[in-house]
Amino acid sequence: MNHNSTICDSLIVRGWIRATVKLDEQRENSIANIVASPTIPPDISSMNLWSAFISCEPRFKTAMFDLKVSAAGAILGAA
Repeated sequence: MNHNSTICDSLIVRGWIRATVKLDEQRENSIANIVASPTIPPDISSMNLWSAFISCEPRFKTAMFDLKVSAAGAILGAA
């Protein structure tokens, strides 16, 4: 195996964000305005965000096994 391979040089990042948004009271009772104009953002009086991110680097591992194989080539067991 070539340990200088670039496939393991990639960093994988995954994340999740959750937001709770409170609209300004004047716009809160006028949902029709938001639906009618989706390109105009509503007036936001407060916003809470929660986020979580993880990152990892892939790593190949190899191992030696003794396999039992059927005549059709299916693996029956490994030790």
